[in-house]
This record gives sequence, structure tokens and C-alpha cells, in this order.
Amino acid sequence: MVKTLNEVVQYDWKKFFNDRLTSLSPHAPLGGIEQGGWKLVYTERRSDYERALESAYGSSDYSYSVGLLIGRDGNVMDVLVKSPAATAGLAPGLQLIAVNGMRFSKDRLDAAITDAKGGSGSFSLLARNGDEYKTYTVAYRDGLRFPHLERDASVPDVLSHIIAPLVKGE
Repeated sequence: MVKTLNEVVQYDWKKFFNDRLTSLSPHAPLGGIEQGGWKLVYTERRSDYERALESAYGSSDYSYSVGLLIGRDGNVMDVLVKSPAATAGLAPGLQLIAVNGMRFSKDRLDAAITDAKGGSGSFSLLARNGDEYKTYTVAYRDGLRFPHLERDASVPDVLSHIIAPLVKGE
């Protein structure tokens, strides 16, 4: 495969595939996006895409902040390894019942994460596992974080051209 690719475009394809297939990097490779005129940033607001997913599936994705993916009714669907939620002891299969002593809701969790940023740096979650209830303290100070692509005007915008819909006649 490497030989064939080098016949098309000379490049260190062996290193390219080795890096992509064996890397233990905690982040996805962003070179293509960055060379395409965009950069990955995080903001405290959900993207339109994120809001559409929440609306369609009832899930809330806190992967980039505390490391939780929560389904309808506060069911913990996933917890990222080494995230603040995992460090606190949360695990998939739990159901969140309360946030800082108040009945669980996505809005209350948003508020707790936001308040911890400027305050104590932690918040509590009461969770149910079958008939057992337990309170978990999540230590986290960075607030809500949601990924977005942002235009980098210092680089030509190649990405927009690549993803533009094809128009008849082109």
C-alpha cells in the first residue's frame, strides 16, 4: 500500500500510517483541519449539532468537561477514563438523582459545572445503582466545554471548498 501511495504522491506514508494506527495520543490528529484553514476550539456553549443531538436522543454530552455522557432521566451512558467523573468514581449504568442536593436536571448539572469554575471547584452528584444510593464529589474547575471549529484567517480556507456540495456542471 505504501509503495502504491508513493507512486501517486511522494510522502512518508509508512510513518503516516504508523503514527495513525499505533499512536497513543489523547487527541485526534488535527493537521488536516488546521492546514484546511480551521482550528478546534472549546466554548461554554453547545453547538447547533450538539443541541440537535440532545433534542433527538435526549442525551447530554459532557465528555469535554467532566467526562460524562448522560442519557434520558440522568442515566450515565459513558464515563471517560481519567476524567473528573471517573476520578470521582462514576461509572456507566448509574442513574443521576440529584446535583448539589437538588433533583437532577441537565440545567442543574450545567449550573453546577459553571458554578464550580468560579467557586469551590467541585460539585456533588447523588447516583442510584439498583437499590443503592451514593454521593460522588466531582472536582472540576474548567466550566462547560464544547468543541467547535473556528476559522483561522491566517490560512487559506481549503476545508470549506472540500465539503461544499457539488453543483451540477462542476
